[in-house]
Amino acid sequence: MKTKLFLSSLLLLTIVTISAQLPGHNNQIRVIKQLQEIATQSFEPNLVRITVAKNLNTPTETLIELAKDSDHIVRASVAGNSNTPKETLIELAKDSVVFVRAAVAGNPNTPAETLKKLAKE
Repeated sequence: MKTKLFLSSLLLLTIVTISAQLPGHNNQIRVIKQLQEIATQSFEPNLVRITVAKNLNTPTETLIELAKDSDHIVRASVAGNSNTPKETLIELAKDSVVFVRAAVAGNPNTPAETLKKLAKE
């Protein structure tokens, strides 16, 4: 949810910046509509997978599969789920995206050795 709020804020800032640079009311409306369309497309496809990854009732096998997702928000959601297996958390601790590694660090089931490695970042 925090990521969505951050992205929404970033989108609003982008709209204001672009709108201020374009002459004419019609251009501003066109830019706003295009940015709204981009924002909608970027959230919708992953929202269900993100929600499943956060759900404490999600089966272990599903969490393991979602840990391989191309979307880093999905992987971070898996990393934050307290039912994610330790082996999966160890793998997610090697993720190239810092948000995923931070979620692993915040999971109470992350092995101490993995936390030691993450603490050196």
